[in-house]
Amino acid sequence: QACCFAWLERHLGRLVKMAEEKIGEFEGVTALYFEVVEGHAYREASSEKFPRGLGPFNLLPTDGVHPTDLKFGEDGKTWHANLGDDMRTDLLKQHSRALSSNLEGSQLERARITLGSEERAELGIPANATEFAWGSLHPSSFRDRYSEDELVGMVGMGEPDLCFLVIGGFLYFDEEGACINIRALVPSGRGVLEFGCPRRWQPEWTDEFRQRGRFSPVVMPQLFDAGAKEYMWINPSELVCGEPLCQHGGFAFLFPEGIREVAEKRGIFEIRCAIIDLFAAMDADRSGFLEVEEISDVMRSLDAKTWTDTRIKVLHKAIDRDGNGKIQYSEFVDWLFAPRAQKSNETDVASSMAKNVSVMTQARKFDPAAAAAELGKFLPEGKPRVCILGGRAFQEPLTERLVQKVASFITEELGDSVVTLTGGLPGVQETFARALGEQPEVVHMLPVGEQSNFGVGRDLPAGASMAERMEIYGQIGDVYITFEGGPGVAKEAMMAHSRGAALLPMMWTGGASGGMFDFPAAALEQPEFCGAEQWAALKERGERDGEELVQTTAEVAVHVLRGLIQQRQS
Repeated sequence: QACCFAWLERHLGRLVKMAEEKIGEFEGVTALYFEVVEGHAYREASSEKFPRGLGPFNLLPTDGVHPTDLKFGEDGKTWHANLGDDMRTDLLKQHSRALSSNLEGSQLERARITLGSEERAELGIPANATEFAWGSLHPSSFRDRYSEDELVGMVGMGEPDLCFLVIGGFLYFDEEGACINIRALVPSGRGVLEFGCPRRWQPEWTDEFRQRGRFSPVVMPQLFDAGAKEYMWINPSELVCGEPLCQHGGFAFLFPEGIREVAEKRGIFEIRCAIIDLFAAMDADRSGFLEVEEISDVMRSLDAKTWTDTRIKVLHKAIDRDGNGKIQYSEFVDWLFAPRAQKSNETDVASSMAKNVSVMTQARKFDPAAAAAELGKFLPEGKPRVCILGGRAFQEPLTERLVQKVASFITEELGDSVVTLTGGLPGVQETFARALGEQPEVVHMLPVGEQSNFGVGRDLPAGASMAERMEIYGQIGDVYITFEGGPGVAKEAMMAHSRGAALLPMMWTGGASGGMFDFPAAALEQPEFCGAEQWAALKERGERDGEELVQTTAEVAVHVLRGLIQQRQS
């Protein structure tokens, strides 16, 4: 409940900001660019919507589209994709007619990779990759065969293959120039590809790059609807009118109608969307209606003295236009947008609500330990809490199989004696949750207002942002099992370790779990109750083949997990 109120504060504050915000800063601006910045893992969704912000995005490996499917011309710039008649995934088979012929790609401009080792690891860029290029298909090759609604649906699925075919992605090349990896650009509420603030793209820069065929049509709906009609990828340190523009690369967007003009048209629509989010936060039972009790809970948590039964009933009656005792989404929005005179005697009530939320927003101090303790009341009492940590993309198939095997063993051997927690992220956590099933209970902790959509377990709001969610997650578990991972996994592991939680790293999977990125060194040491041979099974691959490696590692992992739980209980 406390997290719901924190989200309410944040979004009501955003609503007020959106209503008051002026767009004069974009007067006469018809093009912008955003530069990639070296940022933190698990970046939360930016509070600034496009065009004031860009992203975040995930870079996820394609499954059905392989590097070997891409054929390059002698100049290394022209290319096409040929998936053949045998589509590798059921998802691609659904689009076999559109994929049956050669798919022509846009002009490639290769560049050296400039990101540091931590950022490379977090983005999943292969260690042996030396160059990369942005690659997208010509509209006539794939996109023109579908309606706008169909393309929006494909992107909304978040599937890397479809996102690569519709939007595009980055192609990575080794020293010999061979394409070794494809990573699709996938829109995400929590992504690793971070961009800085918008900067003006000068009109005279456009002609040079348009002549080289660098601009492509914008297809992402949230960008297109904001007025961006064409875009291009700017390579790291690429010269624009003789000067390097972006150290690590970036995207440029053209707005032929003008940014301000489009923003004015969309302003009211965006505010209404924010209000619907506000309604959903108050709708505790997800019934689609607001009842007196739900409004009462929210208002009294803000100021119990002001929000008497009488005032709450006045507010509810004023909004409930049809008098059925329940407030619908449309009634809530219409009431907020009604002329002030129509609100009559509930005006002072609404003013009190805004004032109370504003004060709470200013005074609020985040305490992760207290938040974890409060959220613990919504978890099964007395059961050990097993938290899962890992990357959002698997570095190799064996790790994915190991995650599934460990989860299935926990289900078989521990059953409902434990509760398993994830951070609601794709990759390791989603795979673990799906393999776990419904027993033991699995709970996904996410920032308020977000959903895991895993199809298994339940979501638990935790913090008003991804940064807060990470801190709460580090405070709530008893044992943390880690697979692979980059700096973000290491950071969460350190949070948990610093308060005395136990860590169980699958060390041979590498990355943070192998000791990189300042992962707690003590967690890599053999526990007293674990034999040297057993610990070695977690630490080294040895001569074990794929199936044996996965099987024996999972068996030892569950044995050590039992020991760590017993150790903490004693």
